[in-house]
Amino acid sequence: MRQAALPERIFSADKVWISSGAQGREQIERSRRKWQVRRFDLVQVHNLLNWQEHLPTLFALKAEGRIRYAGISTSEGRRHRDIEQLMRSQPIDFVQITYNPLDREVEARILPLAQERGIAVIVNRPFHEGALLRDLVRQPLPPWVAEFDRTSWAQVVLKFMVAHPAVTCAIPATSRVAHVRENMDAAYGRLPDAALRQRIVAAVERRPMSEWWTYTLADFLMFSPRIYWRPFELYIVAIGPAQFVGAAFGLAARGVRGGTPAAPR
Repeated sequence: MRQAALPERIFSADKVWISSGAQGREQIERSRRKWQVRRFDLVQVHNLLNWQEHLPTLFALKAEGRIRYAGISTSEGRRHRDIEQLMRSQPIDFVQITYNPLDREVEARILPLAQERGIAVIVNRPFHEGALLRDLVRQPLPPWVAEFDRTSWAQVVLKFMVAHPAVTCAIPATSRVAHVRENMDAAYGRLPDAALRQRIVAAVERRPMSEWWTYTLADFLMFSPRIYWRPFELYIVAIGPAQFVGAAFGLAARGVRGGTPAAPR
């Protein structure tokens, strides 16, 4: 980012996800140095992990001018009651939730509450880890999508979400540059009105389902593979060097206790 002169032009957002509240500041600072930004625009408590300790830390960092905004996140439709309670009781600036034409539970309470309290909303998992798009691309785009200037199902789904008046932005994950460009195009052109958003929901709900043999293991996981790998990654970061030192001492101690092996007869 530094080579591209981006740090001052991007909206930098990260999360605090360590279980120890005492180590929250340290983790955020490590992340900031890796980002090479002067301060984060937004730091969120990941999946409400130890929010009781992390939120006061974020509010303190905000008061010190070290971050601009503080928020909380969840995904997969989990802990919505807790999210709602925190939105009512804590002075958070952002909330991150799952929302798409299939997962619309947040329309009932969380999105209206965000509008009422002026809380910005980030939408995650817009494509169901890609499973939704794999089904949708098997049918042609309906002609009425031209009314809001879209040329792909990915753009239709993204437009559905950002057209909601409570939604600030959507964060579709991708590993392909072509998909990044396609997704970015959804930021241009007209937005679907309420009637068109209902047509999008209807089109998604009657989409053809993929044949069973086209599914992969990831389609049957409750969370993305990244979620399952993350605890091992954090373990390696936290105590990785110590385990190698411990193994070396263990081998050395074993060698001392065992002495020199007897020569074979």
